[in-house]
Amino acid sequence: MRRSAVLLAALLAPRVACASDVDTQFIFGFTQGADVGTFGEKEIESQTLGRFGKADGAYTGLVSQLRAEFTPLPHFRFEVGTLVDYHSVSGVTGFDSRDQVQFGGFVMEGRYQLLDRRTAPIGLTIGVEPHWQRVDETSGELVTNYGGNLTLAIDKELVEDRLFAALNIIYDPEWTHVHITDTWQQQSTLGVSGAAVWQIVDGVFVGGESHYLRAYDGIGLASFAGEALFIGPTAYWQVTERFAVSGAWSLQVAGGAVGVPGGLNLRDFERHQVRLRFEYTF
Repeated sequence: MRRSAVLLAALLAPRVACASDVDTQFIFGFTQGADVGTFGEKEIESQTLGRFGKADGAYTGLVSQLRAEFTPLPHFRFEVGTLVDYHSVSGVTGFDSRDQVQFGGFVMEGRYQLLDRRTAPIGLTIGVEPHWQRVDETSGELVTNYGGNLTLAIDKELVEDRLFAALNIIYDPEWTHVHITDTWQQQSTLGVSGAAVWQIVDGVFVGGESHYLRAYDGIGLASFAGEALFIGPTAYWQVTERFAVSGAWSLQVAGGAVGVPGGLNLRDFERHQVRLRFEYTF
């Protein structure tokens, strides 16, 4: 009996260790997992968010971030980074034509893990991401923008070492000073996203996700402006112990903007959203 127990423990040990090594924060694409890294971990992250397609003309907007990430305390991750914007806009109603690269601003993020999925029924993390931007991420116009993305991230390991799922609830209020008109604007976005990934081989995850976004004029969620639903595939590859690459593509499949006819919202959002991320852990 004792030998059987020892043998069973030996067989299970590699799977448990492997499962505990999966950091879920970035395996889901646009949706974040609840993991925050191990105490003392340091990481450099490069990510680019691409937005493509408006109702007319040609539209490309890219925001590239280079971040340094630290886990200085157990269950707490801190990130700081810089932004670079690229916009190529031609013939889009309501937008000035431009083709330029600009320094975009700075971003920080703090994430605190309230529950760890390894010891609790679910993983649960709250995050706040304040930023200062000097370029409007949609139009490319020079502005002064302040905001603070608030995120509640939940995840769960549904099949040991294979199937993972996550749910995010997001609130993003912003204050923008438009220099050309010397006016201040307030806007906000409320969103929910869900994703699931399957580890097809060790270190390689593929899956799908959906995110639903609602845009508001003002930060109080009282003046509804429009909505959009996106769906698409995701992929994550842990290339080496220290280096990983991930990507996600989402297509707007439904939506609407107040005062604008049509079954999509191409005023407040784009037709396609793409995210590419590289991570290196020290």
